Amino acid sequence: MAFTTEDTITADGTNVNFSFTFPYIEETDIKVTVEAAAAGSDPITKTNPDHWELSNATTVTFKESEKPAANSTVRIFRDTNLDDPVVTYFAGSAIRAEDLNENQRQVLFSAQEVEKNAILLTGGTMTGPLVLDDTTLQIQEGSDTL
Repeated sequence: MAFTTEDTITADGTNVNFSFTFPYIEETDIKVTVEAAAAGSDPITKTNPDHWELSNATTVTFKESEKPAANSTVRIFRDTNLDDPVVTYFAGSAIRAEDLNENQRQVLFSAQEVEKNAILLTGGTMTGPLVLDDTTLQIQEGSDTL
């Protein structure tokens, strides 16, 4: 079964509204980065409400001063908060199906995000540099050396 945890859109330099297609639990689970069109540029994290806000349940709207430049890549993704369960149960309280479903969605979304970002033991592809503490491991295309 296919699932979506992120959407990437190429900005046209004029649009401030960017739609996304994945479900989320809390608005704070939505993250946004913008990567400039220049080769090798690092994505810049954009925060809510400093740079953008939700204009509806599935649309990120950038402030005019933060509008992504033409040909930059806008990445809208989900990073489900796992610090605390969505619902906490107490002795003697009723256990409602909707509460069980919310906690299950939290675990499901987290598992989807891990799967989406995992490199399997059988191999996989990673884009961008691998940063280990203060050391960057980067392999150049066509090179056998580190």
